[in-house]
Amino acid sequence: MNEKTFQALEFERILSGVRSFCINADGKEQTQLLMPQSDYTEAKRLLAETEEAFKILFQYTKEPIFVYDTLDSVLDKAAVFSVLTPGEILKVARLLRASRIFQTTVAELPDQSLTYVQGAAMALYLNKEFEKQVERCILSEDELSDHASEALYQIRRKIRKCNDDIKDKLASYTKSSNVSKYLQDNIVTIRGGRYVIPVKQEYRNMVQGLVHDQSATGATLFMEPIALVEANNTLRMLKSEEQAEIERILQALTGEVAGFVGGLRSDVEILSYWDLVFAKAKYANSIRAICPKLNSNGYIHIISGRHPLISKSKVVPVTIRLGREYRLLVITGPNTGGKTVTLKLTGLFCLMAMCGLFIPCEEGSEVSVFERIYCDVGDEQSIEQSLSTFSSHIKNVSFITENSNASTLILLDELGAGTDPAEGSALALAVTEFLLETGCKGIITTHYGELKEYSLTHSLIENASMDFDPNTFAPTYRLNIGVAGSSNAIEIANRLQLNAQIIQRARSFLSTEKTEFETVLRNAAQARHEAEEEREEIKRIKQIYEQKLIQLEEEASKLRERRESISKNARQEARRIIGDNLQDAEEIIAQMKELLDKEISEQTLLQARQLKKQLENMTVSTEEDEEQTVFSDELIPMDFREIKVGERVYVGSLKRNVIVDGINSRKKEITVTSGSVRTQVKAKDIFKEIEQKQQPKSQQKMRQPKRYTGEIKLQGSVTNEIKLLGKTVDEALPLVDALLDQAYLVGLHEVKIIHGVGTGALGRGIQGHLLGHAQVKSFRYGKYGEGEHGVTIVEIKPKK
Repeated sequence: MNEKTFQALEFERILSGVRSFCINADGKEQTQLLMPQSDYTEAKRLLAETEEAFKILFQYTKEPIFVYDTLDSVLDKAAVFSVLTPGEILKVARLLRASRIFQTTVAELPDQSLTYVQGAAMALYLNKEFEKQVERCILSEDELSDHASEALYQIRRKIRKCNDDIKDKLASYTKSSNVSKYLQDNIVTIRGGRYVIPVKQEYRNMVQGLVHDQSATGATLFMEPIALVEANNTLRMLKSEEQAEIERILQALTGEVAGFVGGLRSDVEILSYWDLVFAKAKYANSIRAICPKLNSNGYIHIISGRHPLISKSKVVPVTIRLGREYRLLVITGPNTGGKTVTLKLTGLFCLMAMCGLFIPCEEGSEVSVFERIYCDVGDEQSIEQSLSTFSSHIKNVSFITENSNASTLILLDELGAGTDPAEGSALALAVTEFLLETGCKGIITTHYGELKEYSLTHSLIENASMDFDPNTFAPTYRLNIGVAGSSNAIEIANRLQLNAQIIQRARSFLSTEKTEFETVLRNAAQARHEAEEEREEIKRIKQIYEQKLIQLEEEASKLRERRESISKNARQEARRIIGDNLQDAEEIIAQMKELLDKEISEQTLLQARQLKKQLENMTVSTEEDEEQTVFSDELIPMDFREIKVGERVYVGSLKRNVIVDGINSRKKEITVTSGSVRTQVKAKDIFKEIEQKQQPKSQQKMRQPKRYTGEIKLQGSVTNEIKLLGKTVDEALPLVDALLDQAYLVGLHEVKIIHGVGTGALGRGIQGHLLGHAQVKSFRYGKYGEGEHGVTIVEIKPKK
């Protein structure tokens, strides 16, 4: 890759964007070393690293800390055992901490397939013990802790005690009436590291001591009292010992750092590199980029690519295909229509991917690595080198043609421009043919009609055009592949209000063939626009109907849910009513059994008939006829004082009309009958009767216990045998009870129940039921000739 290509494609601005996301200075320096990799495997690795960093940042929301200081000079000092300062040792500790946090963060990730970042994390040098040692020994960049060593602790303890003694003596000295009158102020200060007091110049002979300094005016002398000279000397010696101990500690720490300088240099290299990788991922997120597919065969397919250096509010996505069906793409169209931007975008995306950078486009996009990428864009005229625009242009084209091969991507803007149009178009055709022979891939922009026509006849070249509005001739910046474009120079000039006579004369100078060719192109563009508008309208209508369909499906789903809810509530209410009636039925049956235990008389028979009639007449009303949907505006509240017993009212909670059976004025409740159910209702839930909207459905009788339906043999008018073959235990037991009741009433001593052998389940079920039965004295299986285990013989208790 040559520097001109980087400049033409503005690659440095991309690197600047990445650099802004780097955290430390070393990472920013790494961007200067970031170069496109023409090796497919290496470029693939770079993209995979960025993809892993992107996943860590935006899928797992983790971010390793890359905050540490530049350590080159520090490590150089440590390598030659030059004593490090506390601040420099703290920098080493911060690097170790950043390495430890990076490794810990990566180790805690649930995804074990992040091989590149995991390998880098495991390669880091860690020294937790040294971190703890620095934390214990160093308080700040210029101060060591008292606990850095036992000796330092003892020395500083003595220093504090010595300081306190000196201050106490000086305090008493300044407070003494014999001395204080000679002092300028009753304060204690330090000069030359020794404690002194301010003595007035005229009384210097009245205070015994050594003069260490004087004020600017000379009116005050700073004197060390003779009595404190020894104490100050002791303090100076302790200070020297402290400094010596600090030097010893720093030297020891420096020696430790020197032992792992190699590991620290490796950490700096790894962390700065991954700071750059994570910066790539952050930059990708900022421009809404994706990881492209990568190949090495020269195929490019960019789907809705957006130039990263154009404002998001202004950029128009373009889709580009190149390198499979055709090797060269010739783009035509009006000036300022986006030809150059499309050309530069293609080269820039390839450079970005080859550096491990994501590209701003849609999923499924694919770019290729190239051994060389050459670009000739813009005006490079040079007065100093006596180069005109055309000369500079041809010089670049000459270099490109001499160095192109099958692994080259060439990007030529306005090929052959800047000279006589006839000669320029001839040169453009010749260069295009030569480039085809080299096997390179490329994009060429042009206004030459000859190059457009040549592209139509060659299978390895495809025409493309930058779209424009056929009515206003304003550019739309969309790329249409497979369609040659028109420059529309005269039409644009007309739109910009160039003199009408000039426009008319310019049109007259065009050849008939040229005019017809341009007209065909414009008509094709017009037809394409109309087709696109129709397609967009169809798409819009389709979306409207799809939304309506979704709404209808949602409404249908809600209706189904409501119907199911209503049905469920109705079933629950029916089960409750049936349960209540079954309880009543069981009470009636119990009363009938009590009658069976009494002597048979006319009165007991009459009671039995009444109970039987009561049982048969029990019904369960489904009351589906009374339940109906009533809107709130249809409900008319009733005055509780006007409600009368026997009146029909509507109860909101029951959603039906009911009959008032009773009124509790104190609780403001009424008792109502709904079907066979009596319940209490609050006054606020009572409304005027609602007119029925449909005919009531037939009532259904409550399921009665199954009547005796078995085959009975009669002895005279007496039933003494029943056949239950093929019945289940649940079906058989009611029949057995009916037989036993009948036998007991008529005074039979014995009955036979024929249940068959089968699996034995029916026989065991019946005999289990007979245990403890009120009418059964004993039972047994049949003997030989009676049916053996296929029948049960039951002895009936005699009537009391």
